[in-house]
Amino acid sequence: MIIFRATTATIIFILGIIFLVKLFTAPFALINVIIALVCFAIAYFIWPSKKQGQRHEDSWFLDVMEMLIELPVEIIFWIFRMLGHLFRRGDGIDIDF
Repeated sequence: MIIFRATTATIIFILGIIFLVKLFTAPFALINVIIALVCFAIAYFIWPSKKQGQRHEDSWFLDVMEMLIELPVEIIFWIFRMLGHLFRRGDGIDIDF
């Protein structure tokens, strides 16, 4: 089951990369952005993550694929965390005019 989930997530991730490349090589289409983001999100949720204890075997290929598949979503999470920290603090930004 883990191999099936990893293969499915990898195929969906590659499909997301194809739509992302298509975004830069063809005229801009918002649908390409949406499909790429949805593919990345689906691949992230399908992937059997070692961090979450769903995969226990050691495989350098699966570890590299996990890093690649989780990277886009982790970057988005990091951006939202930084924005949350920026607006949560009372002493975050002090601009005087």
